[in-house]
Amino acid sequence: ASGVRFFAEKADLILFFFDPDKPGTTAETISILTQTLAGLEYKLLIILNKVDLFQNIRDFARTYGTLSWNLSKAIRTKDIPHIFNIYLPEHRKSVSEHGMPGIPLKDFDISRKEVIEEVRRTPTRRADNVVSDLIHAGRRLSMHARLCNTISLDYRKIQVKWMAISIGLIASAAVSAWGAFQIWPGWEIATGVGATITTIAIGTWFWGRRLLKIFSENLKDYETLDQLFADTFRNELALQDRTDLNVMWSGLKETAQKTFTILKPKDIPNFFSMSRSIRKLEGLLDSDIPKLRRAISETNPKTDPKSRVDGAKG
Repeated sequence: ASGVRFFAEKADLILFFFDPDKPGTTAETISILTQTLAGLEYKLLIILNKVDLFQNIRDFARTYGTLSWNLSKAIRTKDIPHIFNIYLPEHRKSVSEHGMPGIPLKDFDISRKEVIEEVRRTPTRRADNVVSDLIHAGRRLSMHARLCNTISLDYRKIQVKWMAISIGLIASAAVSAWGAFQIWPGWEIATGVGATITTIAIGTWFWGRRLLKIFSENLKDYETLDQLFADTFRNELALQDRTDLNVMWSGLKETAQKTFTILKPKDIPNFFSMSRSIRKLEGLLDSDIPKLRRAISETNPKTDPKSRVDGAKG
């Protein structure tokens, strides 16, 4: 799988072939589409090959429907990916395996020419793929930044909570000492009351520091990071099955774990600063970079961005 991923990332175009007898139903196929090629859907051309083997149009429709259904489950996009239905003229069968005339192939000749044209114009897809890669990298950066934001916020919540408790106890120590002095004249009792509560306040402060240390240490654990991811993206994950987010997180988790081993939560910029940066980044991903894609499309009219799967989905 890692080898397939390596070459897929280097390629500008990926042709994914399906045969009539196995229209995307094998576990290996589903695994490649959902995991190995996750985030690279914009490079894919889905091809149903050997359509000349179909005995009649009903068999073709059944297979096409099965493939479309499987693709809709494996590739999470707004629209079902376009499927090119082709055959090889050199190996064309004029009759089916049962000796019956096959389905008309004229329209499939057009589809085959479209695939050939897509292959020939692969060099012109390079700029568009670079933009898609940029969007994908930007989405990963946004995910990492939002996770940092959650960690920073949780860390500071613990910090503020126990600091407030400690300060409150110290203030109550002063008030209690003054009250004790008013009731029992003499500094002995007042000092004892104040010292006792102050000691509790100091102990509380150290306990808060311990909790912060435990929080930082837990960031090295994948289970903790998974929970932070679920908390950060709970709205997106609750609305629909965001396989793209889960796949992206699977690829980012190890990097995040290494990052938080080196970068301590206290060193992460504060919530408001991070939030502003994240909004600017998402503005680039949602507006400025798509404008760049449209500019490329205008330069190369054959590149239709609407027919491509947005890299942000991966």
